[in-house]
Amino acid sequence: EEPYSHADEIEMASELASKELNEWGGIGESHIQIVAEVVELNATLVTEVFERIEEEHHPLVYVTMSCGMMTILSPLAEAAAVPLIGMASALDTTEHRTWTYRYFMSIASEVHSVMSLLDLLDAHSLGILYTMSAHAISVNRTLSAEAVAAGLSTQSVGCPTIEVDYSDEVDDILSNDAIFIMTSCEYLAGMLDAVEESGYSGHVITASCGSSPDMRGMLPIDPVFMSAPSIYRPENIYALNFAEQFEDEFDISLTHHGAISYDIVHLVHDLLKGHNVTREDLRMRLDAGFVFTGVTGTIVISSGTHDFDVPVYPAVVSGGELSYL
Repeated sequence: EEPYSHADEIEMASELASKELNEWGGIGESHIQIVAEVVELNATLVTEVFERIEEEHHPLVYVTMSCGMMTILSPLAEAAAVPLIGMASALDTTEHRTWTYRYFMSIASEVHSVMSLLDLLDAHSLGILYTMSAHAISVNRTLSAEAVAAGLSTQSVGCPTIEVDYSDEVDDILSNDAIFIMTSCEYLAGMLDAVEESGYSGHVITASCGSSPDMRGMLPIDPVFMSAPSIYRPENIYALNFAEQFEDEFDISLTHHGAISYDIVHLVHDLLKGHNVTREDLRMRLDAGFVFTGVTGTIVISSGTHDFDVPVYPAVVSGGELSYL
């Protein structure tokens, strides 16, 4: 049996949301149906799948889970006049778009959290280790500029995603007070292993991917400082109850990936409740601004905003347990 991925979790959480809402009558007179496809990040393949889904299902809205996939899908969604909501961080994916939206942690929020941690830790120099993805490159660029503006010295080292040994790159940044690792979950443990094996004694910081319950037990360094969304706060009773329900249903821990996909389904339902269930009506109500409370907290969106940011906060994982700072 292959291990589940965040794609699996996102589908599970979306299906759970649709099941709940269908028991309450769905949207209007229609039941919600989730059509899930896992597609290689290839423009030709993505276009073929998009066109097939358009012909066979003509969905109300598309949801995707990466910046790269959004970049490919956005022109297709714009041409088809269908809302696209991306679980992605890059702000430029929504610029000059009519039908494209983003619902996830933002680069700005991640950088703000890291800067707060650096201040808290009294760090004056920062080494940044990042993989060469579009998102990680953007975070490195933004964080480097913010750190320099705040009077910190910085060193940045990019790593190819095909690499499995990061020891040389880590050696280049060992002299810094803190090291920030910016990568996706699949590479995080390997990068942390390289830092741990180097004997580094400074502060280690990661982005929000390190806060997921499935990642905390894989962190070879203790403590690891990081950004974390509010879903993991003990006082977030809504999130705790849903996490228990999710784990009972699927026998896996809920992460913010699944929680955000669950919230997106509920957001679409709430915006269209009592209104026409059409692509144009959904676009109008996404554009009109709204206040929405979900598992990941409350977001207040002003009219015309296409970036729905889930905030993150400074936190630390020690002994496998996450605490907010």
